[in-house]
Amino acid sequence: MDGDLESEALLRRVELDKIDPDNHQENSEDLMAIARFLIEKARRSHDWRYLNAALKLNDLLGSKLSATERESLEKLANAALSDVRASLGLTSEHKFTDL
Repeated sequence: MDGDLESEALLRRVELDKIDPDNHQENSEDLMAIARFLIEKARRSHDWRYLNAALKLNDLLGSKLSATERESLEKLANAALSDVRASLGLTSEHKFTDL
């Protein structure tokens, strides 16, 4: 499967999992790997749909992650959010609610 097609398929799966959280077959470790992949894809491509999907997946994982796993994923997501701010020309004082 082509890399972009695979990435698009992951976006759809995250949306389906959000609708039906019991739908996914993967364990939390696999889901965390998918979230990491989506964050890195977002940072490389500047296609923030991938970051949005990763954040949704993080919400779905919720209490299934250990504190260390959650912190690791949040650090990656925050770095990607900094990229979003930079691409929009926002400084760290701006909040997304200011948009």
